[in-house]
Amino acid sequence: MATKFSVTLKDDVDRKAMVDALKKGAESKGLTFKGDTNKGEATAPGAKITYVVSGNTADIVVDVGFPASMKIKEPDAVKLLKEWLKPYTK
Repeated sequence: MATKFSVTLKDDVDRKAMVDALKKGAESKGLTFKGDTNKGEATAPGAKITYVVSGNTADIVVDVGFPASMKIKEPDAVKLLKEWLKPYTK
């Protein structure tokens, strides 16, 4: 089952830097990343992470199923994403 969460971005957030950090983090975990400062996704067999940025809010959906769940559990993936986004959020 997918986990949805939102974060509030800093007023002066560098969105390109944020997306670059997400891309680097996702690729370091073996996911394929496609996206820009407005929306995107990271995917791997059994895993899909999507994000949409609107104003100062980023909405994220994390869906980890088999076989990805053998490597990382969905709550751990959510925690990791929140850590990656921490420098860019209020």
